[in-house]
Amino acid sequence: MKDELRKLEFSIDHSHDAATVLVNMIFYIIITVIQIAAELTNVMLLSPDLRAAEKDLKELIADYHFLQEQDIHTVSDLQVNIEQSRSELLTPERERSDISNRIRRPKSPEDESQKKESRKAISKQMKPVREKLRRAEKILEKSPHLYELLKQEHKLERKARARYLDRSR
Repeated sequence: MKDELRKLEFSIDHSHDAATVLVNMIFYIIITVIQIAAELTNVMLLSPDLRAAEKDLKELIADYHFLQEQDIHTVSDLQVNIEQSRSELLTPERERSDISNRIRRPKSPEDESQKKESRKAISKQMKPVREKLRRAEKILEKSPHLYELLKQEHKLERKARARYLDRSR
């Protein structure tokens, strides 16, 4: 396991400020730790919360890929992405609202049908942006918790190692 963690340490991108908590690296490290523990039968994650996170591995991987696709590395990058998504939605939401108001006062059945189709088209256009926004907000909400899981696992591993060294003396 130590060799795997050393490999991981060297694969981390050091081009960012070391004081900045890299959101994408938190996901990467957790995914890697969970995968290593799953592959090695004699290794178990010490933190019960991290063992619970193991059940969400596919979702964590999807979140990590989202971060990579969107070129998001830090919490501030994530917040900027969220704000951009929200601003992208403003104009289509306003248009859709205007169409909805006009549907309430249709001039003819054909007019009403045409406006409903326009509203559907706008909704369809908004869907990927909304999904991107939801995922980014979920990651922003989840990332501090994941960072705490990593710190907790590290602390438990240090305690376990100290107990092992005490017993071996």
